[in-house]
Amino acid sequence: MSTILYTDDGTVGSSGVPNCVGVGTANPATTLDVLGGESHFAFNAYTDPNPGVACDAKFGGSAGGIAVNGESVFNGAVGIGTTTPGQTLEVNGTIGTNSALITPALRPVTDATNALRVQTANGSTDILDVDTTNGRIGINTDSPAQALDVVGNIRTNGYVDVDGPRIISGTGNPTTAPALSAPKGSLYLRTDATTATTRIWINTNGTTGWAYVTASA
Repeated sequence: MSTILYTDDGTVGSSGVPNCVGVGTANPATTLDVLGGESHFAFNAYTDPNPGVACDAKFGGSAGGIAVNGESVFNGAVGIGTTTPGQTLEVNGTIGTNSALITPALRPVTDATNALRVQTANGSTDILDVDTTNGRIGINTDSPAQALDVVGNIRTNGYVDVDGPRIISGTGNPTTAPALSAPKGSLYLRTDATTATTRIWINTNGTTGWAYVTASA
Protein backbone atom coordinates (compact mmCIF):
# COMPACT_ATOMS: atom_id res chain seq x y z
CA MET A 1 0.00 0.00 0.00
CA SER A 2 1.42 3.38 -0.99
CA THR A 3 1.68 6.24 1.47
CA ILE A 4 -0.78 9.08 0.82
CA LEU A 5 -0.44 11.09 4.04
CA TYR A 6 2.81 12.44 5.46
CA THR A 7 3.54 14.35 8.68
CA ASP A 8 6.74 15.90 9.98
CA ASP A 9 7.28 13.12 12.55
CA GLY A 10 5.58 10.24 10.72
CA THR A 11 2.48 10.17 12.94
CA VAL A 12 -1.13 11.17 12.44
CA GLY A 13 -3.20 12.32 15.39
CA SER A 14 -6.93 12.43 15.98
CA SER A 15 -8.54 15.51 17.50
CA GLY A 16 -11.55 13.56 18.67
CA VAL A 17 -13.91 15.72 16.59
CA PRO A 18 -16.16 13.42 14.51
CA ASN A 19 -15.54 13.44 10.75
CA CYS A 20 -13.11 16.37 10.96
CA VAL A 21 -9.39 16.61 10.26
CA GLY A 22 -7.26 19.42 11.58
CA VAL A 23 -3.88 20.49 10.26
CA GLY A 24 -2.21 23.00 12.56
CA THR A 25 -5.18 22.93 14.89
CA ALA A 26 -6.49 20.45 17.45
CA ASN A 27 -10.03 21.77 17.14
CA PRO A 28 -11.08 21.56 13.49
CA ALA A 29 -14.46 23.15 12.84
CA THR A 30 -14.92 21.76 9.33
CA THR A 31 -14.21 18.55 7.45
CA LEU A 32 -10.72 19.86 6.69
CA ASP A 33 -9.41 22.74 8.77
CA VAL A 34 -5.89 24.02 7.96
CA LEU A 35 -4.18 26.71 10.01
CA GLY A 36 -0.70 28.05 10.45
CA GLY A 37 0.63 28.51 6.94
CA GLU A 38 0.10 28.60 3.20
CA SER A 39 -1.58 25.58 1.62
CA HIS A 40 -0.49 24.28 -1.79
CA PHE A 41 -2.64 22.16 -4.10
CA ALA A 42 -1.59 20.44 -7.31
CA PHE A 43 -2.70 17.46 -9.36
CA ASN A 44 0.93 16.69 -10.20
CA ALA A 45 4.09 18.77 -9.82
CA TYR A 46 3.48 22.08 -8.01
CA THR A 47 4.57 25.43 -9.45
CA ASP A 48 3.99 28.59 -7.46
CA PRO A 49 1.43 30.65 -9.43
CA ASN A 50 2.25 33.87 -7.55
CA PRO A 51 5.84 33.77 -6.26
CA GLY A 52 6.76 36.02 -3.40
CA VAL A 53 3.15 36.70 -2.36
CA ALA A 54 1.75 34.91 0.68
CA CYS A 55 -1.71 33.43 0.26
CA ASP A 56 -4.02 31.22 2.30
CA ALA A 57 -4.02 28.70 -0.56
CA LYS A 58 -2.37 28.33 -3.94
CA PHE A 59 -3.32 26.00 -6.76
CA GLY A 60 -0.16 25.35 -8.72
CA GLY A 61 -0.88 22.27 -10.79
CA SER A 62 -0.90 22.08 -14.57
CA ALA A 63 -3.70 19.56 -15.14
CA GLY A 64 -6.86 21.63 -15.26
CA GLY A 65 -6.99 24.45 -12.74
CA ILE A 66 -9.98 24.74 -10.41
CA ALA A 67 -13.48 23.41 -11.09
CA VAL A 68 -16.33 24.86 -9.04
CA ASN A 69 -19.90 23.58 -8.97
CA GLY A 70 -22.07 26.17 -7.27
CA GLU A 71 -21.54 29.67 -5.97
CA SER A 72 -18.19 31.10 -4.91
CA VAL A 73 -17.60 34.14 -2.74
CA PHE A 74 -14.46 36.28 -2.95
CA ASN A 75 -13.99 39.07 -0.44
CA GLY A 76 -11.48 41.28 -2.23
CA ALA A 77 -10.02 41.83 -5.68
CA VAL A 78 -9.81 38.94 -8.15
CA GLY A 79 -7.23 38.86 -10.91
CA ILE A 80 -7.35 36.57 -13.95
CA GLY A 81 -4.15 36.69 -15.94
CA THR A 82 -2.73 39.24 -13.53
CA THR A 83 -1.29 38.99 -10.02
CA THR A 84 -2.01 42.64 -9.20
CA PRO A 85 -5.72 43.30 -9.83
CA GLY A 86 -6.67 46.94 -9.43
CA GLN A 87 -10.41 46.36 -9.63
CA THR A 88 -12.86 43.97 -7.98
CA LEU A 89 -12.44 41.75 -11.08
CA GLU A 90 -9.59 42.42 -13.47
CA VAL A 91 -9.00 40.21 -16.49
CA ASN A 92 -5.86 40.43 -18.60
CA GLY A 93 -7.11 38.79 -21.76
CA THR A 94 -10.31 38.08 -23.65
CA ILE A 95 -13.63 37.39 -21.92
CA GLY A 96 -16.13 35.11 -23.62
CA THR A 97 -19.83 34.77 -22.83
CA ASN A 98 -22.76 33.06 -24.55
CA SER A 99 -25.26 35.16 -22.65
CA ALA A 100 -25.87 38.83 -21.85
CA LEU A 101 -23.40 41.13 -20.15
CA ILE A 102 -25.45 43.26 -17.75
CA THR A 103 -23.80 46.41 -16.44
CA PRO A 104 -24.98 49.96 -15.69
CA ALA A 105 -21.88 51.49 -17.28
CA LEU A 106 -18.85 50.68 -19.43
CA ARG A 107 -15.62 52.54 -18.69
CA PRO A 108 -12.23 52.09 -20.35
CA VAL A 109 -9.00 51.95 -18.36
CA THR A 110 -7.80 55.09 -20.18
CA ASP A 111 -9.47 57.43 -22.68
CA ALA A 112 -8.59 56.75 -26.32
CA THR A 113 -9.96 57.34 -29.81
CA ASN A 114 -11.07 53.70 -29.96
CA ALA A 115 -11.42 52.97 -26.24
CA LEU A 116 -14.47 50.72 -26.66
CA ARG A 117 -15.10 48.54 -29.70
CA VAL A 118 -17.75 46.13 -30.95
CA GLN A 119 -16.25 43.70 -33.46
CA THR A 120 -17.26 40.85 -35.72
CA ALA A 121 -17.06 37.33 -34.25
CA ASN A 122 -13.54 36.71 -35.57
CA GLY A 123 -12.32 40.10 -34.34
CA SER A 124 -11.19 41.23 -37.77
CA THR A 125 -13.53 44.19 -38.27
CA ASP A 126 -14.77 46.97 -36.00
CA ILE A 127 -18.51 47.55 -36.27
CA LEU A 128 -18.80 50.24 -33.60
CA ASP A 129 -16.06 52.38 -32.09
CA VAL A 130 -16.40 54.73 -29.14
CA ASP A 131 -13.95 57.63 -29.00
CA THR A 132 -13.91 58.64 -25.32
CA THR A 133 -11.23 61.27 -25.92
CA ASN A 134 -13.38 63.43 -28.21
CA GLY A 135 -16.85 62.13 -27.30
CA ARG A 136 -17.59 60.47 -30.66
CA ILE A 137 -19.17 57.26 -31.91
CA GLY A 138 -18.27 55.62 -35.20
CA ILE A 139 -20.31 52.98 -37.02
CA ASN A 140 -18.26 51.11 -39.63
CA THR A 141 -15.41 53.55 -39.01
CA ASP A 142 -12.69 53.48 -36.38
CA SER A 143 -11.95 57.21 -36.72
CA PRO A 144 -15.22 59.13 -36.29
CA ALA A 145 -14.91 62.81 -37.21
CA GLN A 146 -18.28 63.87 -35.77
CA ALA A 147 -20.28 63.09 -32.63
CA LEU A 148 -21.94 60.32 -34.69
CA ASP A 149 -20.09 59.21 -37.82
CA VAL A 150 -21.75 56.52 -39.93
CA VAL A 151 -20.20 54.91 -42.99
CA GLY A 152 -23.23 53.47 -44.77
CA ASN A 153 -26.95 54.11 -44.99
CA ILE A 154 -29.16 55.13 -42.07
CA ARG A 155 -32.76 53.98 -41.77
CA THR A 156 -35.36 55.18 -39.30
CA ASN A 157 -39.10 54.66 -38.89
CA GLY A 158 -39.40 57.85 -36.86
CA TYR A 159 -38.37 61.49 -37.09
CA VAL A 160 -34.84 62.83 -37.34
CA ASP A 161 -34.72 65.86 -35.06
CA VAL A 162 -32.02 68.29 -36.24
CA ASP A 163 -31.06 71.12 -33.89
CA GLY A 164 -28.65 73.04 -36.09
CA PRO A 165 -28.37 75.23 -39.19
CA ARG A 166 -27.29 72.47 -41.59
CA ILE A 167 -28.54 68.99 -42.35
CA ILE A 168 -26.27 67.82 -45.18
CA SER A 169 -23.38 69.16 -47.21
CA GLY A 170 -21.17 67.88 -49.97
CA THR A 171 -19.45 68.63 -53.26
CA GLY A 172 -18.67 66.71 -56.40
CA ASN A 173 -20.81 64.54 -58.65
CA PRO A 174 -24.52 65.10 -57.87
CA THR A 175 -25.17 61.36 -58.18
CA THR A 176 -22.74 60.58 -55.36
CA ALA A 177 -23.20 63.69 -53.19
CA PRO A 178 -25.04 63.36 -49.85
CA ALA A 179 -28.80 63.18 -50.25
CA LEU A 180 -32.08 62.87 -48.40
CA SER A 181 -34.42 60.20 -49.72
CA ALA A 182 -37.84 58.78 -48.92
CA PRO A 183 -38.21 55.58 -50.97
CA LYS A 184 -41.65 54.67 -49.55
CA GLY A 185 -43.40 58.04 -49.60
CA SER A 186 -43.19 61.77 -49.88
CA LEU A 187 -40.36 63.71 -48.30
CA TYR A 188 -41.20 66.60 -45.97
CA LEU A 189 -39.05 69.21 -44.29
CA ARG A 190 -40.85 70.52 -41.22
CA THR A 191 -40.13 72.78 -38.30
CA ASP A 192 -41.60 70.16 -35.97
CA ALA A 193 -43.53 66.89 -36.11
CA THR A 194 -46.90 68.36 -37.20
CA THR A 195 -48.19 68.62 -40.78
CA ALA A 196 -49.24 72.22 -40.18
CA THR A 197 -45.64 73.39 -40.17
CA THR A 198 -44.40 71.71 -43.36
CA ARG A 199 -42.13 74.17 -45.21
CA ILE A 200 -40.84 72.12 -48.17
CA TRP A 201 -42.17 68.88 -49.57
CA ILE A 202 -41.42 66.53 -52.47
CA ASN A 203 -44.19 64.20 -53.53
CA THR A 204 -43.65 60.71 -54.87
CA ASN A 205 -44.79 61.86 -58.33
CA GLY A 206 -41.94 64.35 -58.47
CA THR A 207 -43.89 67.54 -57.75
CA THR A 208 -42.58 69.93 -55.16
CA GLY A 209 -43.98 72.65 -52.97
CA TRP A 210 -42.97 75.09 -50.31
CA ALA A 211 -44.52 77.50 -47.87
CA TYR A 212 -43.50 81.14 -47.73
CA VAL A 213 -42.52 82.33 -44.31
CA THR A 214 -42.29 86.05 -43.55
CA ALA A 215 -39.55 86.83 -41.08
CA SER A 216 -40.70 88.84 -38.10
CA ALA A 217 -38.88 91.98 -37.07
